[in-house]
This record gives sequence, C-alpha cells and structure tokens, in this order.
Amino acid sequence: MNNFNFGVSSVLFKHESLETTLHYLSENNEKTIDLVFAPPVFCPHYNPLKSNLTDDLKLKELLNSYSFTVSSLNIVPGKLNAGDVDKTTRFIIKSIELCKLLGVKIL
Repeated sequence: MNNFNFGVSSVLFKHESLETTLHYLSENNEKTIDLVFAPPVFCPHYNPLKSNLTDDLKLKELLNSYSFTVSSLNIVPGKLNAGDVDKTTRFIIKSIELCKLLGVKIL
C-alpha cells in the first residue's frame, strides 16, 4: 500500500502572510502543505529570487515551528516563453534548491 500525503495549498490564503497562513492551517490540524511561490502579485508568500541561504533556513525553521511537512512546492516563475528567460531559469533553479533544503521530492 502506498502512503500519500496531500497538503492543503498555501494559495488558499494568498492574501495573507505565509506565517498567518501556516497559523490558520495549524489551527485546523493540518500538517502537510502544498507551498506555492507565485510572486510578486498572485501568491507572494516567498520569492526565491529575493532570498538567500539565511532566508531559506528561516523558511525551513518557520515550517518546522508549525510541524509542517511540505508535500509539494508549486512554483509559478512567470512567463516561460516571454520576458527574462535568465530570471525564470534562476527562479526554477533556486526552487529546486529549496526542494532539497525542505526535503521535498523532486519529480
């Protein structure tokens, strides 16, 4: 039998801060989260391009403080075929690095 952990998506609270979102979800006994990065406007919980290792470790600490497991990292790096391709590529690479740091499986 396979055990799958499905998480509630942080996008449901895209107008709240990430910390407030985690608080709401933890109050409902959620322990698994689909973390969405869709900056700067749609879901601005976290922007990998504006973070450094210290910020990334703080993100991991914040998730751990609520005992959350990240089931998936849902990223929207912008327009893939228009705009700044290098920026989009950096966004994707940084998101993959965050997956490794947060223990999220990369499919």
